[in-house]
Amino acid sequence: MSEPVAIASESADELPPRPVEVFAGGGLALTAFRPQGRVDAGVVVRASDLFAIAVDAGIARFPHVDQPEGLHAGWERPARVSKDVSRVTSFGSAQFQFTPVQGSLWTRHGQAHRVELSYGLGFGAVHTVDDLEALQCQHDPSCEATKRQWHATTTYGAGLRLWLSDRSALRVDLASTRYIETIASYTLELKDTSALTLGLSVAFPGHRRAVRAVAVAELPFEEEPPEPPAEPRTERLPRDHAGPGAWFARADLGAAAWLGRYGPSPMGMIVKPAPAVTLGGGWESRGLAGRDTFGVELAFATAVHNGLNWKLQAQNIQAGGEPLGAWMQGDMHAVTGLAIGTFTREITPRVGLGVRVGGGVMSAPQLTGPLSDLGVNFPVHQFVHPELIVGPTIELKTAHPGLTVGLNSDFVFATGFDWGANVGAFAKYRPR
Repeated sequence: MSEPVAIASESADELPPRPVEVFAGGGLALTAFRPQGRVDAGVVVRASDLFAIAVDAGIARFPHVDQPEGLHAGWERPARVSKDVSRVTSFGSAQFQFTPVQGSLWTRHGQAHRVELSYGLGFGAVHTVDDLEALQCQHDPSCEATKRQWHATTTYGAGLRLWLSDRSALRVDLASTRYIETIASYTLELKDTSALTLGLSVAFPGHRRAVRAVAVAELPFEEEPPEPPAEPRTERLPRDHAGPGAWFARADLGAAAWLGRYGPSPMGMIVKPAPAVTLGGGWESRGLAGRDTFGVELAFATAVHNGLNWKLQAQNIQAGGEPLGAWMQGDMHAVTGLAIGTFTREITPRVGLGVRVGGGVMSAPQLTGPLSDLGVNFPVHQFVHPELIVGPTIELKTAHPGLTVGLNSDFVFATGFDWGANVGAFAKYRPR
């Protein structure tokens, strides 16, 4: 007589790690004018299943602006497409990538495929080429000077991976990229593109497989040995509530707004609020009671703002309107380096409230060509500005050990520039 069919599963602790993942794919980038074909490839280096650093690069194919029949010779699109004076030719980025959602998709035959949902925040660059014929300035030195350019970008997005085997996976990624382009030296244009790509990932030496059910039939009955006596237990705090501390990586996505001289005006916001991306890392430790957390972080933040054209600012001043303060170029890419200290106290086992204080420098480089011959000067873009931030924060421990999420709101003051506020959501990875 044998026992009935039993179900066994592989131990997650014995499954192989997957420290490196290489991927490649292709898709479309959706701009304000029309889709753009692109291909890209990259590598993901994992610290754990929850956190990784991803780097990618690619090339783009934009239909020529003078091609009215369609997007490509083989595409059917009779409607005339809008003209764009600039085309992206190549791009790249580096991101912090978090994978908080992990599960399994089961087939009809009992095979499990791992499914992962991740999101990433980071910085990068794009290379563009202007169409001087469309600009009608083929022989203008100011157009030639900015015909080919590299632009700093902020990028954020999400991706889905379906692992087909220990090493290969299908992936779908959706990403948004913002940057400011200089047209004909003196005109700034903010670009915000969304890209959808399909691709394939290959992991080395192999990804962490999903738990797979194994049918064990007709096993002979064997008496189980008696369990050994339990050892006496000693009460101690959980590992993440005590100890010497650990490093952490953190990524923030939120909104940044300047509210003083570059805020509201009779002509609208001089500098409009914009998405802000912040990446940082540091060290944190807990107090002896396990309720207080002290952290020190070095962070780098960027925000790409749409702004009021400098010519409109001048018209407002010349017309006798309210002075707009030290006028600026309009669209603005603000970059900030910060050192931040954080104190957090747990109010429940999963929720903590705290405050963070930091300082650093902010810069908003001048993106237009020299305008001194026009009698225009932008001193705020020629210097770095010491910056102070202070504000509350709330943290929530997730079901994943080592991963916390939360919200923060900061008051910001940049000396010689303006004051404002930042709000955002963050994810923080702390190895156990």
